[in-house]
Amino acid sequence: SETAFRIKISSIFSNCADYSINTVIVQVRPNSDAFYQSDLFPATEYLSGTQGEYIGYDALKIITEEAALFGLSVHAWVNPYRVSKDTDFMALAVTNPARIWYENDPETRNLIVCDNGIYYNPACLDVQRMIIDGIREIVERYDIDGIHLDDYFYPTTDSSVDAADYSDYKEAGGTLSLDNWRRANVDNLVSGIYSAVKAIDETVQFGISCSGDIDKNYNSLYADVYEWSSNTGYVDYLMPQIYFGYENEKKPFLQTAGDWAELIGEESKISLYCGIAVYKAGEIDENAGTGQNEWCENNDILSRQLSDINSIPEYGGYSFYSYSYLISDNANEVAKQELENLKEII
Repeated sequence: SETAFRIKISSIFSNCADYSINTVIVQVRPNSDAFYQSDLFPATEYLSGTQGEYIGYDALKIITEEAALFGLSVHAWVNPYRVSKDTDFMALAVTNPARIWYENDPETRNLIVCDNGIYYNPACLDVQRMIIDGIREIVERYDIDGIHLDDYFYPTTDSSVDAADYSDYKEAGGTLSLDNWRRANVDNLVSGIYSAVKAIDETVQFGISCSGDIDKNYNSLYADVYEWSSNTGYVDYLMPQIYFGYENEKKPFLQTAGDWAELIGEESKISLYCGIAVYKAGEIDENAGTGQNEWCENNDILSRQLSDINSIPEYGGYSFYSYSYLISDNANEVAKQELENLKEII
């Protein structure tokens, strides 16, 4: 109910304020859907249980109202390309743009279907325009302080998914390689969002919590963090997900954090914030190689990471992913101890 939602979000924001957190990044469009009143996307299933079924209240409006009471900035978090985590178009609301495009033309190029779900095609101008229009309606209608994207960009490196689009590009005289063309498609969306946001309200920030792996961003997701960090007109901040422990075999925390600081540089016109993996506290880190048990054997990793980030001048702050793993009643015992250790640093 609306009352229950307001009580719940107020409790969350009260806890955030108690720990001196100043900004909340709140998911408002996870899967071509909306936690707000949208003319483009159906109501999210995460409130009503069924996509397209309106719950009867505007969640984002309540979020902004309650955040203001605690002095918190709100950044509205959008997944631009992801439509669904499965490939069943009939499970989408009838008003979902992806389902409409599919039913009008099952061979539409506006969509990419992979084993792990349905995505909007970054190469298509119709897609770019729709995503940017969706950002506009959020900035125009709600008292938010930022727009936020995470690391969902190209869903695959498979050259077959956009072969027809790339062929058209080449036949029209295009000279970029496939990889550079894909990066240019993402660049166009990112710069388009930036321009749209600033045209409405220059004070609204636009940032991206990209993958913590610089090479993965560039070569697998086609997210050109080199371009975005060295030129104006793309983002106000980057918040790489440096979700690694100190003993991670391939991406140890200090080295990775240093790589990002070097990439951004002290003279950069954008801000750099460190994304920190509170969700790993007390858990086995299966992809860390020889460091897989680090998060189980220590309860001071987060406090050490914050201390280290605070000592690197390129970083202007940090973020926790996510609230539910750190502050809520569901947090495990190691996370609760990590939080106690953080109190002196936050």
